[in-house]
Amino acid sequence: MGAACFRCSNRTSAQHRLLMFTHYGFIFLGPETDPTIDRTSIERGGFRTDLVAVPNPAAAVPVATELVDSGVQLLELCGAFGPTCALGVVLRRARLDRGCSLREVAEQADVSLSHLSAVERGLSEPSSEVLAALCRSLGSRSPSHCRLRSSSSVLLSVR
Repeated sequence: MGAACFRCSNRTSAQHRLLMFTHYGFIFLGPETDPTIDRTSIERGGFRTDLVAVPNPAAAVPVATELVDSGVQLLELCGAFGPTCALGVVLRRARLDRGCSLREVAEQADVSLSHLSAVERGLSEPSSEVLAALCRSLGSRSPSHCRLRSSSSVLLSVR
């Protein structure tokens, strides 16, 4: 059997090869956890899942970066992050990927440094106008790479 297909439950077809993924990551919150220890990988049939516990939302960013660097194609944040916190993780990851400082992005988006910092830490929810400005300053027209699933978890397509 082929690798899992994001859109199909049946065998992967030639038409859907571009949607195929073989490496999935899941980050969840767990009090008093250590992401260097509290992790596991499951591999079977050419598909790999990496599960990592983090003690707080701020710890998710370096773990997400590590997972993406290791080849994760689809990253899910558990529902405990909530949409505001997950959005902060996504924005911080995008900023760090582009090598930008908080100050640079805040100036380009015309938002205060303290507000951007609070958004990235999941402490403040940006207005739609601020979110659009942040996305533009990070080289994207919209946060289309982020999908909220029912109000529980958040999926991030990284490849």
